[in-house]
Amino acid sequence: MEELSISALSPVIEALEPDSPQEQPLICDKETFIKIYQLEKRRHNEDYNSSYLTHIIITYKDNRGVDFSKLEQVMLHTLKNYIRRGDAVCQWDKQHFAVLLYDIDHSSNVEVVEQRIKYFFYTNCNEADKVKVNFLHTPVKW
Repeated sequence: MEELSISALSPVIEALEPDSPQEQPLICDKETFIKIYQLEKRRHNEDYNSSYLTHIIITYKDNRGVDFSKLEQVMLHTLKNYIRRGDAVCQWDKQHFAVLLYDIDHSSNVEVVEQRIKYFFYTNCNEADKVKVNFLHTPVKW
């Protein structure tokens, strides 16, 4: 039987490495996000959780005939630039975003992230006085 060396893994390791360093969070579609979330749930037990699922909901105070495309762009820009590179982001639909925050060990730290997102979203949103952003957080548990 042929003995394998670590060099046999080189093609696999090279294929897994990104072309350039990733400075932003992973932005992914729903299917990929669901798989990442399910994998993260498997990693955690009930006694210890260091990841949180955050659901962000954007609403207009008056929702009649609203075009959310600009708000979507502002929220995606905010999440790309103010969420850590190890986290995962998914635009669920035009008003809903899901964020998986890794290695964040306390709900008070999650609230700091929430305040940072709100601050930069409202700072960059031309219609900040007409928009409300709500957050729901839950620890990732098996």
